[in-house]
This record gives sequence, C-alpha cells and structure tokens, in this order.
Amino acid sequence: MPSVSQIVAIEARLPALLQASGHKVKAAASYHQYIGFISKGKRLIYLSAFQSSSAGYLTNGYWRTNALISICDGGDTYWGVEFAPATNKFAHLGGGF
Repeated sequence: MPSVSQIVAIEARLPALLQASGHKVKAAASYHQYIGFISKGKRLIYLSAFQSSSAGYLTNGYWRTNALISICDGGDTYWGVEFAPATNKFAHLGGGF
C-alpha cells in the first residue's frame, strides 16, 4: 500500500515526466489510482490514470474501492506509469499516446 508521502512524491514529479515525454496529457486532468507491487525483489508503485470522461468508472466511487482500472490503447484518456520509491524514478510510461 503506497504511503501518503510516496503519493505526494509521485504527484510532484508527474508534470515534469509528462512534459519530458512529449505527451500533451495533464496529470491534474486525470483521476489517479495507486497500487503497490513487488517486481524482481523491488517495491514499486503503479499509477493508473484516467480522465473524467470515463463516467462509468466514477459512479458511486467505483474507482476508489474496486479493482485497478487499466485499459490498453486508450489514447490520452487512459495511461499508467511505474514509480520506484527507492530511487524516485519512473519507468514504463504507457497508454495509447
């Protein structure tokens, strides 16, 4: 489970990541879900992001209490990225960009 301080670190770094990647997505225009996981012995956090146009997911807070929303090839509407808290680095920015 990501901590509040880890989420704050991710949110603070997101605008620079998105700008450097050349994508026009604005982090503030998306809803964010966070899930912690371990890969090859490293603790990571996956950020799944989607825009408010995904109204079905926003009904009754579904996105807050249910499974991770992950949609491949969703253009700028759906995207995700991994974050390593130990190094404060992002990896595998993906979506339909």
